[in-house]
Amino acid sequence: MLPGVEAYTVKVNAKFPGARSALRGVICLHSGQDGDLLALLDSATITAWRTGLAAALGTDLLAATAPDGDAVLGIIGAGAQAALMLRGLHELGRGAMR
Repeated sequence: MLPGVEAYTVKVNAKFPGARSALRGVICLHSGQDGDLLALLDSATITAWRTGLAAALGTDLLAATAPDGDAVLGIIGAGAQAALMLRGLHELGRGAMR
């Protein structure tokens, strides 16, 4: 547990290589006081958000060091993480979404 956060998570995944979404699973959020289930979250969605937004934060930090202050970025990919990275960059104020 984190200090001041009286909750913990358990992540359970299974991989189904033949399925359209090969990774299936849940993240269970439990009370740290009595273990009650507080939330049940789709692990693929949470993972996509985490990875896409972490990439956006890293890209934002690197773009801030561009010599002319006017960096151009291309995102190669069509998955959920690419879309979330673009959304994160937009929210961070890194230009217009196109």
